[in-house]
Amino acid sequence: MSTASTSPVTPTSVGRHSAITELVVPITAKYHYDRGVALAARLAEHWELPVRLLHVDTTPCEDDAVAVPVDGHIGEARARLKAQCPNISVTDEVLAGENIARVLSEALNASSLVVMATDDAGDAGRQTSHAEALAQNWRGPIVLVGPNASTSGPWSPVAVTLDGSAFAEQALPWARTLAEDFGAPLRMLQVVNADVAAKVAALRSAGEAVSESAYVRRVADGFNADGLDAEWEIAHQNDSIDGILEFTDSSDVGLLVMTTHGATGIARTLYGSTCMGVVRAATTPVIVIHPDVDTPELLNP
Repeated sequence: MSTASTSPVTPTSVGRHSAITELVVPITAKYHYDRGVALAARLAEHWELPVRLLHVDTTPCEDDAVAVPVDGHIGEARARLKAQCPNISVTDEVLAGENIARVLSEALNASSLVVMATDDAGDAGRQTSHAEALAQNWRGPIVLVGPNASTSGPWSPVAVTLDGSAFAEQALPWARTLAEDFGAPLRMLQVVNADVAAKVAALRSAGEAVSESAYVRRVADGFNADGLDAEWEIAHQNDSIDGILEFTDSSDVGLLVMTTHGATGIARTLYGSTCMGVVRAATTPVIVIHPDVDTPELLNP
């Protein structure tokens, strides 16, 4: 197994994307951001990366009229970062616009890793949280820290959710990279509902050589053959969110990796709503990956 390292991330080109070269923390005046700041400080210290604080001013006033509250929030975030990790580089930007998610997404680049705290989307009468809206607007990776997520626990183990689809499998390279970098075991979960379990049982009764765990076991075996510490688990639950949350709690997961469609309509119903449902209740941070984002190579020089 690899051991964790605090060496800097090498900005190596990966496909059309670059390796992670900065952590970006959105700062909002009305909603909690301290959990995102706390987690970003730990990641910045581990990878020796700079942190960029972004605040979007939606107030229809002159710049000097909102300078004091904006400076207050950014100053507080900067102070927390420096207190937790004195040697990291911290910069900040104040952006303007009505659509927070769109303005934030336009300020990001391919080498940004966003670390963002999120509240319950139902708060304040909003249909979606700012974090969920950002996931729909930006195609890059986001570490989401839900209202129940710990920011001080160990990174181990790293877990990833699978369902047998190529879509979900695109979280595997990220999960592997993070597990190797943190020196953590890798845990894989597949949620099987009652209908699937019944069909598998019927096939086995008919003499078919089938197993509901064949897929996830094969994936784990492949990682173990490469020298990783990988284990798999099947959760029997009709609700995917409940199955994932029970697994993360019982396995003391330190970091969960999931894919999201980052869209609206049917695609969001199938993928995005499950991911955000997990984020809102999970006790661990969740790295949300879009299926068209390449994996960064977190290489040590």
